[in-house]
Amino acid sequence: MEIKSFIIDDELHARKNIRFLLKNFIPEVSIVGEYCNVKKAIKAIPEKRPDLVFLDIQMPDLTGFDFLEIAGERNFEVIFVTAHNKFGVEAVKAGALDYILKPISVSELRTAIDKFKKIGLQKTKSNDGKDKDFNIKIPQSHGFAFIDSREITRLEAENNYTRVFTIKGEQFFTCKTIKEFEILLDSKLFLRIHKSSIINLNCFKEFVNMDGAYVLLKDDSKIAVSRRKIHDLKDAINKFTTTYK
Repeated sequence: MEIKSFIIDDELHARKNIRFLLKNFIPEVSIVGEYCNVKKAIKAIPEKRPDLVFLDIQMPDLTGFDFLEIAGERNFEVIFVTAHNKFGVEAVKAGALDYILKPISVSELRTAIDKFKKIGLQKTKSNDGKDKDFNIKIPQSHGFAFIDSREITRLEAENNYTRVFTIKGEQFFTCKTIKEFEILLDSKLFLRIHKSSIINLNCFKEFVNMDGAYVLLKDDSKIAVSRRKIHDLKDAINKFTTTYK
């Protein structure tokens, strides 16, 4: 059975090394995506739906642990591949399947893959429902909530926090930044129209460009549009209308 994998590492030679080892020694693992940073990898998950992720820890901008936090509910297993041995405890707490130190030995890599075959593949396939792609994790002061991202109408930044509004009239106030949501949400459905606002294009009702540009949503919410985002909004609405008509 084919095991679809991602490689996420900011170092090109590290990605090449994993690719070489998999191709020559563990061919049942295919690579469906290679990424030099967390943001690109997060955006590719819904489309490519990996079973397994080979994940570096220390990378510029966002770390491997940031990747796991932003990804929310996982339908994949994670094998950390790192040059540092000091993150083992954190990796266990983060729910990693295994933790391999660089330079990678074929025997350690094979052991990790065998472990995945025993417990990981069954888990990921059992969770492989189509709707799972839309679930996102919303951290709360008392714990967290999972919601269907398609039910979000808009998001508003409040300093380093974000307020999430849903079609049902619910509001969630969370410690995730609006930038993290921008990375996490489907860019075909959600658009950041202001430094403090993201809207669901499916909830768009009207664009008004007078006395300050703004959009009206179907729930009559009025959201300001920054001048530099007007072109992006018009382009996104045209594409969205073409795609979903």
